[in-house]
Amino acid sequence: MQKHEREQLLVDLYEHQISQGHINGGGLKKDNSNPEDYITKRAIVKFWEEQGVIEKTAEAIGFINFKLTAYGIEYVEQNLK
Repeated sequence: MQKHEREQLLVDLYEHQISQGHINGGGLKKDNSNPEDYITKRAIVKFWEEQGVIEKTAEAIGFINFKLTAYGIEYVEQNLK
């Protein structure tokens, strides 16, 4: 997983959650036509969750929902905007 991919997920989530007002955050849904993409993005979510930047809000087979934490919002605003 590339640094740019990790950062882009945060920027996209910030735009969705903060700029567009989706307070519940965003999510990933497994796409059987490209399972490698889902696996990569899931690993990125786990990375940011371990850093305290993202919080999982729901998880089941084939999907995961998550949102930026208060620290995550600050992190994006200070480092990626």
